[in-house]
Parts: sequence; structure tokens; C-alpha cells
Amino acid sequence: MMRVVYILLLAYLIATVRSLPQIRPIDSSINQETKETTSLLPSHNPVKRDTNTPCTENAPNNRQKWYNHDIYTDYTTTIPETGIVREFWFDLTQANLAPDGRERWTLTINGTIPGPTIIVDWGDTVVVHLRNTLPSSIYNGTSLHFHGIRQLNTNPMDGAVSITQCPIAPGQTMTYRWRATQYGTTWYHSHIGIQTWEGVFGGIIINGPASANYDEDKGVILFNDWDVRTVDEL
Repeated sequence: MMRVVYILLLAYLIATVRSLPQIRPIDSSINQETKETTSLLPSHNPVKRDTNTPCTENAPNNRQKWYNHDIYTDYTTTIPETGIVREFWFDLTQANLAPDGRERWTLTINGTIPGPTIIVDWGDTVVVHLRNTLPSSIYNGTSLHFHGIRQLNTNPMDGAVSITQCPIAPGQTMTYRWRATQYGTTWYHSHIGIQTWEGVFGGIIINGPASANYDEDKGVILFNDWDVRTVDEL
């Protein structure tokens, strides 16, 4: 009886294996980095570096073009290889300013609120040197977070204090380095306490293709609540 059961079980397993789809050997001619997939999970393949030469087709009547790419290019897998490094030097300082006509102490980047706009092209490497010159008697540290920037393989450059870095102490400098793998408009700001609301923020423009045509880019317009009283006083 047991022998009959074993025979039936073996026959069932053989039939099941035959019904499974055949596994084919990997075709070495397939580029594994650029092969399309319908998976709902993000790909873990490295980003394909594009080395095509740029073109000048981005014009007021066709803003969808950018270098050899366009608005439909998947920027999660393709990045223009510009070979350009854009470098910025930021000094975080305390200053008396009057944004609404009434003077009070503020926190500034290079003496202004908002700070300088970071303007780069899609594919550029961005380097920001941030020096903390705030009084040590008032502030313990600072950082700079580049809001919405995809820190692909550069997570320590995200600027999130106690998560990706330690605070930059007064008198110290930190250099942030990341790749502009996306394009569009966003902003940067301090990731320490309430420094953002006292003035430590600015715009980021990463030039690239756009869905709508336009004549001239007028830059960033930042809106911010302001009060003659400090955040601590409020």
C-alpha cells in the first residue's frame, strides 16, 4: 500500500515539474542596466550614465528638449553626463536686517534672506561649502538640507542632523557634494531647530526640460511668513 502511495506521489511531482515554465539561460547580449521592466518595485541596478554630446534645441518654442533628452526621459535611470562641477560658498551669519521695514536680528546666508539661489543644469555635480560663523553662545550647530533632492548614493549629503550627519559646530565648515539627477525647482534650508524661520533658506533651480514653453526664466519667487518678533518670542 505504501509503495502505491509513493508511486502516485512521484508521478504527481513529475507532472507538476513538467507544467512549470522553462528557465532559459541568461542572454549575455542583453544590457541588464537598460532592460525595461514592468515591476512595481524600484530597480536596484546602477543608474545608466549617459555620455551623449549636448544639443541646443531647448528654445522658447520647444522647452521639452534638453541636450539629447526630453521631458519623457526617465530620470531615474538616465542622467546627462555634463562633466561640470558647480561650486558654492555659503557663510551662515547673524545680522541685523529689516525685511518688513523693522530691524531685528536675523540669520542669513552670505548676508541675505533668502540665501543665494543654487542654479545648475541637470546632470551637474553640486558642491556647497557651508561655514558656520554663528556665535557659539547662542547656537550649537547647523546643517543644510536640499529639500526634495534625490541623494542617490550620497545619503550622507542629505543634511538631516542626527540622521545623516552631526551638526556643523560654530567655526566649522562642511562640504556637501551631490549629483543633480533630477530637474526642476525646489529649495534648501537649515535642518536645525528653527533656523529656517529666522532666514536660513534659499532656492534651487536645476535646469532641464519643461512641459510648457516659455520665453524667459524669471528665477525663483519665495514666500515666507515674517514677524518683527523672533520665533522664540512668538
